[in-house]
Amino acid sequence: MSATPDGKPTEALPWQGNVLASTDVKEYWYAVSTTAQLTADRPHPVRVLGEPLALFRDEKKVARAFADRCPHKNVKLSDGKMNKGTLECFYHGWTFDSTSGAVTKVPALPSDCQLPKQCVKTFPCIEKNDIIWVYPGNPANADPKKIHSRPIQTDYKKKGFWRNETVIDLPCDHSYFVENLMDIAHTPWAHDGCFNHRDDAVPLKPQFHMTPSGMHGFLEKVLNNGNPNSLEFEWTAPCTNEVIVRKTGHKDCIHLFFYSLPTAPGQMRHINITYMNILWFLQYIPRTLLPASQSDLAVIHGDTVAMMSQARNMKEGCPHITVATPSDEMAIKYRKWYSKAFGSSSDGEKGGPWWKGWDGKLDLEDLATSAMETCLPQFSRGVYERAAAGTNSSTDSEYIVEMWKVQQRRRKPLGFEKPSQWSSLSILLGIAVGAAAAVMVMKRNP
Repeated sequence: MSATPDGKPTEALPWQGNVLASTDVKEYWYAVSTTAQLTADRPHPVRVLGEPLALFRDEKKVARAFADRCPHKNVKLSDGKMNKGTLECFYHGWTFDSTSGAVTKVPALPSDCQLPKQCVKTFPCIEKNDIIWVYPGNPANADPKKIHSRPIQTDYKKKGFWRNETVIDLPCDHSYFVENLMDIAHTPWAHDGCFNHRDDAVPLKPQFHMTPSGMHGFLEKVLNNGNPNSLEFEWTAPCTNEVIVRKTGHKDCIHLFFYSLPTAPGQMRHINITYMNILWFLQYIPRTLLPASQSDLAVIHGDTVAMMSQARNMKEGCPHITVATPSDEMAIKYRKWYSKAFGSSSDGEKGGPWWKGWDGKLDLEDLATSAMETCLPQFSRGVYERAAAGTNSSTDSEYIVEMWKVQQRRRKPLGFEKPSQWSSLSILLGIAVGAAAAVMVMKRNP
């Protein structure tokens, strides 16, 4: 994202008219995981536009993406094992070539029989800028140059920035998160006491521009805990948001990237990568002691509570916006683009681009139900809503922290458990370790 001092993007186009980006959402690269998340010890499940995939690293640690289905008895390959960089089905030990998906071993097959000719479907998969990207469309169109070119980590390192990331699967449609990140007016209220305050709420007059790949907005002055900042925010189709916060009169800067992966109808994977040149000592705190920084999850929780309540009313007949304000212009244009790109179960397109199942006949609602049961069984939309309502607060992150821990395999999936008394002690220990590491770095680099 690059803009002139008056907030005009370098690729600015007139604001009038519709979004120019293609609505063929299968022909985009999607951020599905991060370098840190995609460990080599096991395959990792994910869905893209509803289609289940198994991500893994081969013997050379190259990221790969298979359809999540063994051609033998159709069990999930993401439940399998990694054997010296080769994906092995846990059920009967079948193995597959990491590049072509061809069957390479069937332990129970007699020596006088040939290996099955069936292959596992593979997807173009690239690791770039510490992000794992998958292309769900025609492999012939999977040009790596189409991948979103930012962030460039090496450039940020040279500028003294450090990186933080959070990855979590959520029980809400990705479109709400994309729209939420265009809505700057919500932060003093939904995140009051988190990183913003209700006293920071001021009249907003954002400047909007079209770009060839999406939309761009700029605010010359917003408040954050009473401090004036400038704000840039950009949406790149289909589901990437960027926000740059610059403190007025200072070099302090936070550059946030949000990748809202549409995993299934009503579900998404939220990937947030932040580069900043403030609070630098936090980078030395082990993530196991200060998981995803609970403040990050508290912010996500506040947004998720709002979006699920919005989704509930929309499902029961409300439009996405009833009374619009000037701050909602970008969201209104996005929704028009989204309706063309994704459609609905009742628009005659049988659910738009969503996966139609292994036999091509899967109904949209059945896909949503199946994905919710297999991906978020303990934290489905209704369960999450009731749990959040029980706290009577959009900033109490207790339940989203538990959900994150289960997804990170740090706790057994027993539902919404109250945090252990050791949680606070772990955080304090993490801060102490981080402070000690920071002091050592300062001594080495006076």
